[in-house]
Amino acid sequence: MTWAKYVFFIILTCWFQGVMPADAATYRLLEPRPEVAGRVSGNGTAQAETPPRYQKRGGRVGFMGNLAALRQEIRTGDVLELAFFAGEPLLVEVTSFSDNGNGTFTVSGRRLGEEIATFTMTFDAKSLVMTLQDIEKQTVYRLVGDLAQGGGEVVEVDQTKLPARRATPPRIPGTKAGGKP
Repeated sequence: MTWAKYVFFIILTCWFQGVMPADAATYRLLEPRPEVAGRVSGNGTAQAETPPRYQKRGGRVGFMGNLAALRQEIRTGDVLELAFFAGEPLLVEVTSFSDNGNGTFTVSGRRLGEEIATFTMTFDAKSLVMTLQDIEKQTVYRLVGDLAQGGGEVVEVDQTKLPARRATPPRIPGTKAGGKP
C-alpha cells in the first residue's frame, strides 16, 4: 500500500468513528463591571462629564479567560459571547482570524441573527481594540482595553446622532484645498 492509500484509510476510519473536528465552541469574553461615577480631578473631587450626544452609554468591562490561549484554540465558526452591558449578551460568529506575525492577532466575524453586522477584535500582549457594528440598528460598540489590568472601556454609539460630515473633496497630503500643490 502506498502512503496515499494509508492517509485515505485513516481519514475514512476517523470519519466513520466520528472523531473529525467537533462543533463550534463558545467563548465568553467580556462581563460588565460596576460603573465609576465621573472622573477624579487633580484635587481628588469627582467631576461629572457630559457625554457626546451620539453616545448612548458607556461603561467598563472585564475580560474573561485567557486571550493568549484563545489564539491557539479559536476556529472559524466558533461563537464569542460579549456582554458589554448587564443582561445584554451579544453573540458573534467567527468568520476569520489571523496571526499578524508581529505579536498581534485579529479576529473578524458577524453578529448572529443579523443580516449586516460586522465584528473586529485585534489584540497583542498588552492591549485590545474591539468594534461591533450593527448597521440595521445603526449602533456601534467600541472597546479599548488593557490586558494587564484585565478590562477596558466600552462605548455604545448611536450612528443616527453622529455629526454630519461635510461633502468636501478628498485631500491628498501635500496639497491645498482643491488639489493644487
